[in-house]
Amino acid sequence: MAPGNEMLECGSGSAKVSAHFRRQGYKCTMLDYSEAGLNAGRARFAAAGLAGRFVVGDVNALGFQASRFDIVYSGGMLEFFSDIRKPIVEMVRVLRPGGVFAATMVPRKWSIQTLADLEIAVIRSGKRLLTGRIGEAWQMVRSVPNHYGVNSAKLREYVRACEDAGLVSVHGLGISPFPSLALPASGQIAYVRALKRWRPAWNRFDRSQSRWTEWVGSGYRVYGVKAR
Repeated sequence: MAPGNEMLECGSGSAKVSAHFRRQGYKCTMLDYSEAGLNAGRARFAAAGLAGRFVVGDVNALGFQASRFDIVYSGGMLEFFSDIRKPIVEMVRVLRPGGVFAATMVPRKWSIQTLADLEIAVIRSGKRLLTGRIGEAWQMVRSVPNHYGVNSAKLREYVRACEDAGLVSVHGLGISPFPSLALPASGQIAYVRALKRWRPAWNRFDRSQSRWTEWVGSGYRVYGVKAR
């Protein structure tokens, strides 16, 4: 797509993805449910000297004309809807024919992140045990896995919802083989450095589209093109 085309990010938050596309010349619109939700994105754009449009709105009833945007994206949003079809239908509605839809989700499921959540829970519950807060410690362990979203939709359900909404060439894949960990500052720095070295393996994992990556990966990614 040529720079100057329009992109919409739904549930934009810090607008990291939109900032990337804005630097490539795209006109970016960021939508979130509240003004507070848009503030992080505003701060990112202001710090980088970028211009963009920030809109308070509901992804279930987008206030844009049909077929307006060349790219519609959401990251970490769809897992918070009990009915994933309604927001997907709206996002596809405002996408122009031939435009690209993409979304990432952190689903409510067991994954590699579950093991990390258990590690985090053990560390935090141990601190509470040392101070005699046994009840709090037990509740913390019981909370694993950490349910980030409200739905437990499978990857195939996201793919089917996208196809039913009018997308073609839809692909769904499991992503993110390395979890977030609770580490001291020095350990976190070392972990980030290791992740940079392992980036090629991470990329291969994300592209493999296997049942293994769907099961073990901490997230899903779905993308497709609106039928012409």
